[in-house]
Amino acid sequence: MFRSMKTVSSTLACATLLVCTMLLPASVSQAQTPSLQNLIPPQFTQESGGSGEVGGDVGGSIGPLPGHLPGEESEIHQPFMVGFPDGKFYPERSFSRAEAATVVAKVKKLKYDAPLEKPYQDVSSNHWAYRYITSVTKAGYMKGYPDGTFHPDEPISRAELVALVLEVRGIEPMPGQTGFSDTGHHWAADMIATARSLGFVSGMGDNKFMPDDATERQVAARMFCVAFQRGPLADGEVPVKQHFSDVKKDHWSFPWVEEAAVEAHESIRTGTEECLVKYRPELTERY
Repeated sequence: MFRSMKTVSSTLACATLLVCTMLLPASVSQAQTPSLQNLIPPQFTQESGGSGEVGGDVGGSIGPLPGHLPGEESEIHQPFMVGFPDGKFYPERSFSRAEAATVVAKVKKLKYDAPLEKPYQDVSSNHWAYRYITSVTKAGYMKGYPDGTFHPDEPISRAELVALVLEVRGIEPMPGQTGFSDTGHHWAADMIATARSLGFVSGMGDNKFMPDDATERQVAARMFCVAFQRGPLADGEVPVKQHFSDVKKDHWSFPWVEEAAVEAHESIRTGTEECLVKYRPELTERY
């Protein structure tokens, strides 16, 4: 994800952990890393259902609304994922490195300013994600491979996405957390265990995580939402629309996909859910 992750070795593990440490904001140094308890969003202290995982910079409080209690503040949340021209989301399709770069650029509000000094050989200026890939590379969130390529259309693995989400959130992996039965000797073991402790991931059943499997789009939507304390979007003053024909209302990923995609909406946090007040298409930011 950040450097070539094709070879799993102790050297790569150390290098990857070092990169994550070096890229942390100064406010989250090793000596100042907050405890996991302080980082866990109150509504996600326990793992929630579904086959996968993860919302911050992609929303903001606008204060109490008329008719609501003083303590109830609504927020405007911006979409950070999109569907396809045929009206589908393809929730089980692999989430690519280009898509990951796009989401990071959106949630961190990164703006393209100029080309890279050494552009990637496989990301031309007319690639749909060129500006996003350039922006996240400059910001240090993602890197290419030693041969000067980025592999934009290659799926991002579940372990790689965990590492990226922690880096975007500025969270340093914490040793000693409980991981999964298949991650103990993985290069991202501490990252995955930290993400599990924070409620960002919940595994695949049988205490397995499948760290090297490709990430599904619906899993990526949930992981980013949870990491940035967003969703699951629920019916409130208005019902949640079904924007995609292939993500039905009774599907586990529906409230996460709808939280992450299509148009800006105003909502209020109530316990473990985010209740929809109304859609705000006029405020939707386009990238």
